[in-house]
Amino acid sequence: MRKIVLLSLLLLFACKPADKESGPGPETGAVESKVNTASTDIQPEAFAGSYPASHKVDQVDNYHGTDVADPYRWLEDDVRESSQVSEWVEQQNKVTFAYLESIPEREKIKQRLTALWDYAKYGVPFNEGGKYFYFKNNGLQNQSVLFMQETLDSEPRLVVDPNTWSADGTVALADVEISPDGRYAAMAIQDGGSDWRTVRILNIDSGEQLENELEWVKFSPLVWKPDSSGIFYSRFPAPERGDEFQSLNKNQRIYFHQVGDSQEKDLLVYSRDDQPDWLLLPNISEDGRFLIITAMISSGGNQIAFLDLSDAEGEPIFLTDNFDHEFSFVGSMDSRLFFRTNKHAPRSRLIAVDAGEPKEENWKELVPESDSVMRGAALVRKNRRLSILPTNENS
Repeated sequence: MRKIVLLSLLLLFACKPADKESGPGPETGAVESKVNTASTDIQPEAFAGSYPASHKVDQVDNYHGTDVADPYRWLEDDVRESSQVSEWVEQQNKVTFAYLESIPEREKIKQRLTALWDYAKYGVPFNEGGKYFYFKNNGLQNQSVLFMQETLDSEPRLVVDPNTWSADGTVALADVEISPDGRYAAMAIQDGGSDWRTVRILNIDSGEQLENELEWVKFSPLVWKPDSSGIFYSRFPAPERGDEFQSLNKNQRIYFHQVGDSQEKDLLVYSRDDQPDWLLLPNISEDGRFLIITAMISSGGNQIAFLDLSDAEGEPIFLTDNFDHEFSFVGSMDSRLFFRTNKHAPRSRLIAVDAGEPKEENWKELVPESDSVMRGAALVRKNRRLSILPTNENS
């Protein structure tokens, strides 16, 4: 919640003159502090009388035969819906910021940190549709900005600047996925630190956001179809008004959104209403033939299934029927699907599953378990040949 400031621990930085015999600190040189340490002697007790009253309510819950009092339950109400909570937070913030602003060294610390952070930072470039994309932060921006270059030598062009979305910087770009043809950007927008995401599609060439948006998206990747016609994503049913940030989220489902359509037209791809606690996450093979579905619960491993999108009557085929192990999709070639798994291999191994014969007795082991833990694997195409590169903690 954007207006809440929770102070469970207040850190005060006390600066002292540098020890002349200790030498300069790393990368700072011999800098003598000019902060008056005596001025840090501020008594928080002076502000204690200003704290707003936090009234108690008669709330008792019974857990397995034990009564547990919860007198501050009213503070769990959404600050955007409860005027009582909003007023309490505002009063708390007044006390908090009055104390923080009374610290003489606070401005000096701010100036020093600002100077240390004031340099440009770049993300790792990536290529989509023959275009080059990268994030850049001038050093003092709340959020990094997405740029694009048509070629390695062309001038950068701004694609998305989330710093312009809100005055206080609380609306953020949580995720962005560029379509394979480099034409669109699917943006997951986060407001006020919430786990909920609103997904918008940006036309990169024109710089305009498409009219339609996707709501009630949470814990979901954004997976472009290889032909750039739309994205696979997961969402929950819309909660009741007032319960957006209070209720439990159940019955996540996978949908396909066609670029340009309204969310009401999205195609339901897969759901498991008999398993309301499952998280269902989509992925797709490079050739677009197989949709990979990962089912997860709050703890343990996962289940993984594949759906042959070329078969209009096809149904997802699960590799296992329990959550005892972990599976991670690596890629595919023709009808073979590659997975990293710790089933029968605590340190993980690489297997190939033929979509036509997916039973475990037909799995092929490509890279067996070794003394090192296999942390990941990737498929690399070079000269139309496929190489499998396992990685582990020693390489």
